[in-house]
Amino acid sequence: MKAVNIVCFLEICLSWTGGCVIIAFMIAYDTYLNADFELENPQHTYCHFSSILNIRAASISADDPGLYASPMPMQGRDITLYQGLIEKTDFKKRFEWIFEIRRIATYRWSSGEQTIYYMLHEKGNRELLTYWLLHTVLPLYFSIEKKFALFHVGAVGIDNKAIFLSAASFGGKSTLTDYFIRRGHLFFSDDRVGTYEEDGNIMAVASYPYHRPYRKMEDLGFPVKSFASEPRPLRGVYELVRSDADAKIEIAELFGIEKFKALRYSSEINFSFLKEERFAYLSRVAELVPAYKITVPWDTQRLHEVYEAIVEHNRKHS
Repeated sequence: MKAVNIVCFLEICLSWTGGCVIIAFMIAYDTYLNADFELENPQHTYCHFSSILNIRAASISADDPGLYASPMPMQGRDITLYQGLIEKTDFKKRFEWIFEIRRIATYRWSSGEQTIYYMLHEKGNRELLTYWLLHTVLPLYFSIEKKFALFHVGAVGIDNKAIFLSAASFGGKSTLTDYFIRRGHLFFSDDRVGTYEEDGNIMAVASYPYHRPYRKMEDLGFPVKSFASEPRPLRGVYELVRSDADAKIEIAELFGIEKFKALRYSSEINFSFLKEERFAYLSRVAELVPAYKITVPWDTQRLHEVYEAIVEHNRKHS
């Protein structure tokens, strides 16, 4: 089936039902990415989605003196996020956003619009375009547009519910996430996961269907067949605490400020203009979702013990 035919069908589905289930090319963050370049969903399975986001090539310039530039270097790249006011009324403000990776690609969108524009530069290619779109630009877009609150965690499913695996850098998050998905658990993310509140539940939204259980920059990773096809309730946050190889595996519930600090530490993309909303949302997450600290022996031979402890604990306390 050609992409143009799928897009027409998507538009009909959305207009009649507010959402639908079909075979699609790429679903990311519960959104169908209607791109003008090949952006294929690697598992070719039925996927749920709630909205469409267009990805289109265009000529983009960040030379406007009205744009405010914020350097944000990452992964060895010279990166700048630009912000500019394009409309101001008594009721709202509309901004233009430009994310520029020097010599690789530039992305642009405007507040309230369902299109992200891109422009490739001399050192860019489709693989890098896809990587930066999925890994960084979409989380920025969904955070700024206030569609999702992002967390920097691994996220997997236990009995069709989601749990978060939180850890400091090199704290075992990706390794443990990989252990879960190799045993058939639903995969939401190994890096960033979107959330929102619905009917008294914090819902976890799967990011994109690739996994990187290794440290390699600008690489999507390998496709995951168990990618979660729709948002699921979040039933626990597990903070991984690196311990000695012979340490006893213990799980203790977090309360009060310690719980809030664990959630705050895992939160992502904290713009100043979102600070108050972010604080209120984290407080709500702390109210609705239990958080735990688990000691993780630093020995891969004991990884199965950590896995079994989390699964047993979550099933007992869900």
